[in-house]
Amino acid sequence: MEYSDQDLCDLIYRSRLGKLDANEQKQLDAWLEYPENRELYHRIWNREIILGKMMRMEGYNRTAAWEQVCRKISGKRKISRKWYVYAAAVVLPLFIFGVLFQRFEATQNQTVALQGDSIQPGTRNARIFLASGEVMELKKDTVYHTVTKDGMEIRNVDGFVSFENRQTPANEHIRYNRVETPRGGEYQVVLPDGTQVWLNAESSLRFPVAFSGNERRVYMTGEAFFDVTHRSGQPFLVESAGTTIRVLGTKFNVRAYQDLPLTTTLLSGKVQLQDRQQEVTLIPGQEAVLLSDGSGFQVKPANLEVTMAWLNGVFVFDNKPLEYIMQEVGRWYDVNVFFVNNRLQEERFSIEMPRHESFAEVLRLIEKTGVIHVEVKERTVFIR
Repeated sequence: MEYSDQDLCDLIYRSRLGKLDANEQKQLDAWLEYPENRELYHRIWNREIILGKMMRMEGYNRTAAWEQVCRKISGKRKISRKWYVYAAAVVLPLFIFGVLFQRFEATQNQTVALQGDSIQPGTRNARIFLASGEVMELKKDTVYHTVTKDGMEIRNVDGFVSFENRQTPANEHIRYNRVETPRGGEYQVVLPDGTQVWLNAESSLRFPVAFSGNERRVYMTGEAFFDVTHRSGQPFLVESAGTTIRVLGTKFNVRAYQDLPLTTTLLSGKVQLQDRQQEVTLIPGQEAVLLSDGSGFQVKPANLEVTMAWLNGVFVFDNKPLEYIMQEVGRWYDVNVFFVNNRLQEERFSIEMPRHESFAEVLRLIEKTGVIHVEVKERTVFIR
């Protein structure tokens, strides 16, 4: 039985969706009886071929390419059977893929838009737990200016909060304030000594009401970037995940989420890291990863573009497993991710996109690979 290109595209497209009726399935089975057709069918849906074509699809003119092939095939000069075989084996898959790609993308874009429209990216959002027991909600568009009973002046404006001591603290036990960002939140904090700290989503920073004595020690979880104010004779110490980071005046990033190894990346200055097993010193451009087996740190060159991406308002994933990517995306968009197909967790991708992109666009990029299907129910993402 002869099939037009349109009929063939319809059959293959509907078979991929699982929507063939009995008669259509019979037609497709009859077409697949021929070995060359089966090979063609598998080449069209081969994962590597699809991903390769996806990289070039935006610059590919399917209509012009097919017309060029047709002109060559139907030209006046004699064409050998070998050329027909070549055209069917090489060009037809690309032609059919172009048709199917356009159909899938149109369908997926519509579905993804409906699924992700209600989910918004993270914002400037945090909460302060004061040593006095008072709790304050922080938003980018809210303005605070208050002085606490113990002389702490707090200002909140345009997405950052600052703390300043207006009186010398009494000699008493150390009391702490804490700033926390939720999933889908980030914030900038200026500590009493002028040190600036940027908190990523689902992070916390605990610091004294006043820095006194011979050190400045703070405690953090999640991810934070520090720009430390230099104070001679009063080093700045960061405690996180059983590690002490000692600095005099420097810029560095600390990543200490529970499900990831602690990673410290140095941009400028000098830091020393110490745990129970080892002490290491970093120079700018290096990072130290705390090994999960308890044997100390692994020091290596850092990819500063990737490390600093969140501060620059973008996601940059360089050949990362899908599970890792979805952890990051889920933390920022405040969604839960569930892998129906666990094998997809280790699929690796390289993606760069704005952090303030709509969630629908994030889903579209993921589904655009053609090998992953995403379904959203309320704030849970199912990956099949």
